[in-house]
Amino acid sequence: MKVLMSSWTNDHAHPFHTKVTTSLPNRMFRMRTGSWQGLSNAIAQTSIYKWLALKHRRNLVLVLYMFAAMLPIFLARKIQPSQPLVTLALQVDLAPCFGKLDKNSITALDENMKIAIAIANLYVEGRSTSEQTWENIISIFMQNPALEIKDVPVYKTTELVKDVHSRFRLKGELVTQEAYTRFKEFIGDQDVLISTGFDTETFSKIVLAVGASVDGVSTSLKTHEYTEKSVVDIVVLRYPDIDIHYFAVYRIQLIAWSGQKEHTDSSQGARDDGINCSFYMRCFTPRLSVINSLFESTKRYVHYGGRSFRLNSENDRSRGVFCVFSKILNEVAGCILLILVLSTAEACLLVGGILKYLCDISRINEVSSVNTTHAKYFKFFFFILAVLCTVTVALPSRVA
Repeated sequence: MKVLMSSWTNDHAHPFHTKVTTSLPNRMFRMRTGSWQGLSNAIAQTSIYKWLALKHRRNLVLVLYMFAAMLPIFLARKIQPSQPLVTLALQVDLAPCFGKLDKNSITALDENMKIAIAIANLYVEGRSTSEQTWENIISIFMQNPALEIKDVPVYKTTELVKDVHSRFRLKGELVTQEAYTRFKEFIGDQDVLISTGFDTETFSKIVLAVGASVDGVSTSLKTHEYTEKSVVDIVVLRYPDIDIHYFAVYRIQLIAWSGQKEHTDSSQGARDDGINCSFYMRCFTPRLSVINSLFESTKRYVHYGGRSFRLNSENDRSRGVFCVFSKILNEVAGCILLILVLSTAEACLLVGGILKYLCDISRINEVSSVNTTHAKYFKFFFFILAVLCTVTVALPSRVA
């Protein structure tokens, strides 16, 4: 090829004779003889790479390292976007109900039940208030492979107060006392009542506020159609204990309704209104086929790991050996990599980059929930980041 191009340029006096016959064949020859060396030389010839790698390579790697070290912290915080203020209904946080379960009685539970509690907490923890709705919690438990449905769902409803429009004007306090008594009899579980935080005073304020709103709606509406609205929505998660060997998810709603009275002429404008209470329950038991198929190491990690079940502040302080080792290894790797970046030992940066990458993966696995679908993308990002840090510092030394 070189002979043909040289003869052609000699005959026709090509103005780019030197550039065609020397530079291009030499680059092609380098790429053929040593692909890595040729690729390194080709990249190193670019002006932008010279500016980044030769003059600011350490600053660039330092910035990349700081970004890689801070990103898992922001992931762990799980900053939620701002939500608009909702004033139509009262959405209460997920209320846990432990019953007779405490740090002493939990040791008497079956090992399979302990594993089921730990796995259930892995799915539920870290959810914001907007995600703790009845539909989301039931969906989480339905998708949990370690749990299965125990019985058919239980749904019941009752009428707490009727004819709010007239009765609240005459005897408001008496109405609230009667409503709270009916509410306790309707729920029938003292532990669930305690977990909701409803006492006589709190429930009276809620019923009075609901009654006032229903009174206003009743007098302002011009139509006679039946309307209802959920004003209080509480989701309660009851954990298994020594007496109850299953999970129970409750939904308690206070519903204000208003409509036309039966057998009444619509032209007279007479209406009926009131406050109803609905109760929905679903039970889940451990799926032994899945729990028994887990490896012993997995059971120990779930049982004693950093994201195990947490009933109180004392259990929050207990950390597994794997979690502690992962955190120590991550800090050591970060210090080693930072020292290597600031020093002249550029050949050892590959080891530090790989070690930092592995520790970042462990941190992602620690802060991410089990059903997080974006964890693999963050892992791939840290892998590319480690490669860029290594190439940015190691490639100029090879070219030189």
